[in-house]
Amino acid sequence: MPVSNKKAQPFHYLLLVTWLTLVVLAAIYFIGLRLVLFDPTNKLQSIESNTLVKQIHQLDSLTNKDLSNAIIHFTSASCRCTQFSDDHKSAINQTAKSNNFNIFNVQLSSKNNRSIIPSTPSVLLLDGTGNLLYFGPYSEGLACSQSNGLVELVMSNYKKGFNSHLIVNEAKGCYCNI
Repeated sequence: MPVSNKKAQPFHYLLLVTWLTLVVLAAIYFIGLRLVLFDPTNKLQSIESNTLVKQIHQLDSLTNKDLSNAIIHFTSASCRCTQFSDDHKSAINQTAKSNNFNIFNVQLSSKNNRSIIPSTPSVLLLDGTGNLLYFGPYSEGLACSQSNGLVELVMSNYKKGFNSHLIVNEAKGCYCNI
């Protein structure tokens, strides 16, 4: 006995609505897993910029280095989010080279990291006298993309003579907490 089209249509609509609802819920769930706070333990909440720079300068890979006019990229090998920031990091390095910044790459491990750095990927910018320009994530959001980059804004302002000593700790994005 053939099924009538009138009876099949409500079932198909119900099936479609159920499927769409499940897809939306799955997307919200998986996106929510990837969006984390940059500083979930508030390590950076009340720190002074000079104190932050001193603590970062004590990292093994940065001791005895001249950190004036420097950009320091912090990554960790186990962080899946690093792949999303690679293009952004390359663009920052291009701008940095054209503005005579020294570029350092620091690989952190959650096992041996006792520093002030709450998450990776992150970046520190220091001016010509070693004072803080910026510390925080490359950007906010899922992909750490250049379109919503914080570093470019700070670099642009610095070229115009401004230094805000900006420490970003309340960003949400794809970060690996250390």
